Amino acid sequence: MTPETLTEIKPVAVMHSRTGSGIFFEEVSGDSKQIVLFTHLHEGMLLEDELTGRRAPRPLTHDLLCSIVQGVDAQTPHLVISDYQDGYFKASITLRIYNEAVKKIIELDARPSDVIIMSAKMNIPLFIRTSIWEELEDVSFALENIKSDSPDSQQPVYFK
Repeated sequence: MTPETLTEIKPVAVMHSRTGSGIFFEEVSGDSKQIVLFTHLHEGMLLEDELTGRRAPRPLTHDLLCSIVQGVDAQTPHLVISDYQDGYFKASITLRIYNEAVKKIIELDARPSDVIIMSAKMNIPLFIRTSIWEELEDVSFALENIKSDSPDSQQPVYFK
């Protein structure tokens, strides 16, 4: 069995509404396609804070997770949005732990919002399975409309 191809992505905009946040991504290689993943408002705001350099006054759950990864001297080569079924995304975190006590590779299921924030926080490459990337609709036209500040939209709060 051959491993599935992965596409490296990066967040380019975060836009909030009363019911959630849309996180827009594009391929790191420069493909013009953009996709959007929707998440809860809280996670969208945490990602925005991370991308803009704002820090919470005390550690949050994502800070704890990153501290644990660093504390056990684990390597996280990349994070993956690994599945898409029935309108829901799934993600995975691969940890390589090689220290004096443990030599192990662990794959953990995770929420996509967690791996997206972890990627931004720890500067770890974020990937999506290429088959999922190709299946998702290109929404670059929507982001362009938002950027041009059309009357029925608002500017994203983060734009790279």
